[in-house]
Amino acid sequence: MKVVEVNDLEQRERKVPKTPKTLKDYVTYMIFVAQISRPDMLRTKSVLSVVSIINRDLHIGKAKRIKQAKEEAEIEIEKYRAERQKHYEEFEERYLGTTDDVAAQIEKDVNNYLAEIEKMIAINKDKVTARNRR
Repeated sequence: MKVVEVNDLEQRERKVPKTPKTLKDYVTYMIFVAQISRPDMLRTKSVLSVVSIINRDLHIGKAKRIKQAKEEAEIEIEKYRAERQKHYEEFEERYLGTTDDVAAQIEKDVNNYLAEIEKMIAINKDKVTARNRR
């Protein structure tokens, strides 16, 4: 597979090689792509240097894709975490009540308990003081 260097973009598009099946075809294909996208590669003499530049570009592209995927995953995790937190707060409010409701219930229970103790004191005060007088 041989690619002729062409200056005209239309002719370049017509001379696109087929999808590579062997390593040699792949290198030729990548050199062709490089001729279109990276004209500075045309100045290189060695095919190995072109391949190393292509591999570097592929590695950089892969790193960028991994970084972008990581950022997208972090955003998705934060959204999920916020959704679960909201669901938990709704569940807690529905079944446990708000903190104000809980505090009011505790206050009410304490007041009832103290009133009951005072009532017991009033009832049994005479009995206790009568025992102490003997």
